[in-house]
Amino acid sequence: MLSLTQPRICLSIGENNLDKLLSTIDKAQSIHNFLEIRVDYLDNLNLEIIKIIKQKLKVKAIFTCRSSQDGGQFQGSDVEQIEFLMFATDLGFEFIDVDLRLISNFKHKFEHTKIIVSYHHYQHTPSYLNLKHKLKKMRASVADIYKFACLVKSEKDLFKLYKLLLAKKSGEEMIVLGMGHLGKLSRVISPLLGGYLTFASLNTPTAPGQLSLQELQIKYNTLLNNSYV
Repeated sequence: MLSLTQPRICLSIGENNLDKLLSTIDKAQSIHNFLEIRVDYLDNLNLEIIKIIKQKLKVKAIFTCRSSQDGGQFQGSDVEQIEFLMFATDLGFEFIDVDLRLISNFKHKFEHTKIIVSYHHYQHTPSYLNLKHKLKKMRASVADIYKFACLVKSEKDLFKLYKLLLAKKSGEEMIVLGMGHLGKLSRVISPLLGGYLTFASLNTPTAPGQLSLQELQIKYNTLLNNSYV
């Protein structure tokens, strides 16, 4: 069912230098109230750096430390990655993004932090049955929100992603987005079909096909202000 309420947009930012990241956070939170912090972009990431980042934040944020084997920039071990994610919950980040292959390391929900379990495929969009199998694993975990992001090469791929999103159960929260040029449409439409959020960029996109915050806001304002539904 099409929703005509203002979609939730998360502004995703990533820098390889801490000073630059802190400056970008200042700029981003001066214009928007929901950020994703891609700490995996940072060189020499450690616990003290994560603490500094959290102290800088004045708005709600998703803490994301995506491994290189899952399409991110983090080169450390799984043990380090899990340690950083756990530390983010201790600091009070509102959300952490946990790759599906690591979700079994999380045994319980957190009181103040929601877990987004995510599955990314940067080469193509798997079959619908494959996606449903991943969703089954997500449902068996302690995650609060299920996220899928896959490279879209055809309209058929878009249909698979929309079908997956529309198959979510009552009360479930899902993020389903396409990557690449053909995936751009899904980044606009998905929240209107019940997706929990869509991501936007401030300067440099953190995912293929990601639109800028200004582009998304213009598209939504046009859609919502000119709807005859």
